Amino acid sequence: MLNVAVKKEKISLDCVLASVYFICMPLQIITLFAGVSVLKAVMFILAPIMIITLFFGEKKITFNSVHLFLALYLTYTLASLYLARDTATFDYLRAMFENSIVIFLVSIRIYNQREKKIIEYSWIVVGVICILIGFFSTVEMSDEERIAIIFFGSYEDPNQFCAYLILPILYAMKKITSKTALKPLYVAYILTMIYIAFKTGSRGGLVAIIVPMAVLAILLSKGFANKVRMIVSALLVAVFAIYVLFPMLPESVQGRFNIERIQEDRGSGRVGLWETTYQSIISDSKSMIFGKGINSTEEILLGAGFSNTVAHNHWLQIWSDQGIIAVFLYLFILMAGIFRTYKKNVVVMAAIWGMIALSMSLSLNTFKPFLNVILMSAMNFEGELTYDS
Repeated sequence: MLNVAVKKEKISLDCVLASVYFICMPLQIITLFAGVSVLKAVMFILAPIMIITLFFGEKKITFNSVHLFLALYLTYTLASLYLARDTATFDYLRAMFENSIVIFLVSIRIYNQREKKIIEYSWIVVGVICILIGFFSTVEMSDEERIAIIFFGSYEDPNQFCAYLILPILYAMKKITSKTALKPLYVAYILTMIYIAFKTGSRGGLVAIIVPMAVLAILLSKGFANKVRMIVSALLVAVFAIYVLFPMLPESVQGRFNIERIQEDRGSGRVGLWETTYQSIISDSKSMIFGKGINSTEEILLGAGFSNTVAHNHWLQIWSDQGIIAVFLYLFILMAGIFRTYKKNVVVMAAIWGMIALSMSLSLNTFKPFLNVILMSAMNFEGELTYDS
């Protein structure tokens, strides 16, 4: 009876627009003109339509704790204009508000269960696009044989590209645990994306994929028998990845995952960036609380002789730029997302842990995959509205 009811549920224009937006996410790699990506161009088209349907559509709306803490973070960020250093401050604010408008427009509506399934399938399509990009739109980096993403002349960092794979992999895992004849196809789908992550040579990216996969595997397995099956399946995937996929990589890329290599290059120089940023933060008690101003980290690192202009750690970057207040506000956004999804939407909860893992080695302030996981954690579905909706 439940399946019949789900089939009869209406698909709204809002759901279609949200799905199109998610599917276009990997296309943010492509720059059209004046720094405007394909995804941003799509966003400029979809946002006005969603504003119209917000007022004249039939969807009910609701707000939740993710919206609350995001609004508080945006308010605090806007207040930090008094520490504005240059135009980069305004660029950051513009990017944050543009992305946050989309988060609110998409997630304040209440979607039915049929629409939830369509949104989940849109992420499977994202994975297909990423696989095509990963195999047919890559070049070897100049100094190593690891791949970089070059798509229609535009470049994407290999570390960041791994973030695009997280939600598609997790939704494929969910499909595998359901009654579907496509299980072998989903297994091949997951292994293909793991191989692409291997090819990028991104150690942080690989950790950010493995962590949520492990979290989701635990959450999806109900009962002792299912847990045993999940453990066995996970071990088989791990064995295949380690003994079949990994040896297919060039030796120079394999070497990047060697513990001695990681210790020797100090995490590709990240440890030095972290130490310098941290020492700068604690040198001034006022800046520990309020930060030194958005984009201040760039000046700190350049002044210390680094060519890198970001801290390669999301939390140190925010602490340096906006202070410990902003760190806690951002942490509350993610924690609210975890508490909203830990029972009804475990795929998204696992993805949040993946992004937290990635945030330890990358600065993700306005990074779309990161913000889209926040968006997914703020989504409202009929029959799943939580205490904070």
